[in-house]
Amino acid sequence: MSASVSPGQVISEFGERESTPAFTHINKPALIQQLLKRVKEPWHINQASSSLCGPASFLYCVAKKSPGLYARYIVNLYETGVAKIGDLEIEPSDDCRNYKIPPKSIPEADWIGLASLRDSENTFQDYDDIGDALPGATFPGDVEDWFKAANFKPVLDETNLLFTKPLSNLLAAHQAHSAWKKVFLYDRADSIDCGAKNQNNFIRYHLVVLNSPISINEKSLNYLLSKGKEFDNDDDILSRRIRLSVYTWGTDKWTVAAKTVKDFLNGYYGYISAA
Repeated sequence: MSASVSPGQVISEFGERESTPAFTHINKPALIQQLLKRVKEPWHINQASSSLCGPASFLYCVAKKSPGLYARYIVNLYETGVAKIGDLEIEPSDDCRNYKIPPKSIPEADWIGLASLRDSENTFQDYDDIGDALPGATFPGDVEDWFKAANFKPVLDETNLLFTKPLSNLLAAHQAHSAWKKVFLYDRADSIDCGAKNQNNFIRYHLVVLNSPISINEKSLNYLLSKGKEFDNDDDILSRRIRLSVYTWGTDKWTVAAKTVKDFLNGYYGYISAA
């Protein structure tokens, strides 16, 4: 994935051009201001009340790695209705592009970026309304495919759709983060204490980006490396407090600090890592 595109140049040239937009109800001046914030601080990307946590987490990683590419992605969608990230081709439906965003529901830049990605990947149902819970849902396999198409390599998927994962899996996620990889955690919204923000309760799962080392009782998970996998069933360890910080819902500092390890793992379904 190219990182050589200047976000300032992309946005400046966009502001000077006059064209008929593919997204008919988007306010261009508002979009420009949102882009300027997001290329500087990608955590401003915000799914709001939608079920677009997967696209939000993926584009957050793209914007962190290559803010110019992210800016060009949004601009190309706005102007032409078509864009690419590496080999990942995005072309949302007419219904998605012509959707009139309700006031104060989701930022214009995020509807374009997140809804377009989700809608373009859907086979049977358009994503054309912020209240569409199921068409907006993303599964780990989707994220894995997006990373691979966007030329993040290698990509490792250690998730499960049905069964929760043990502490050894979370330790592997911690190690991947320590190795400077992008790490997605796949969990229930209530496992990171943000269930109240998810207004689409039909969707129980949530994708977030790990943004800190993981600790137990303020001690790095690295201390478990010498213990072997027997710690997966160690009641003493499982009863201790866990701490980690993630990107989700427009912040990169959403902190889990009040749950026991066992409580967290009861809603934890694994991780995806990408270089």
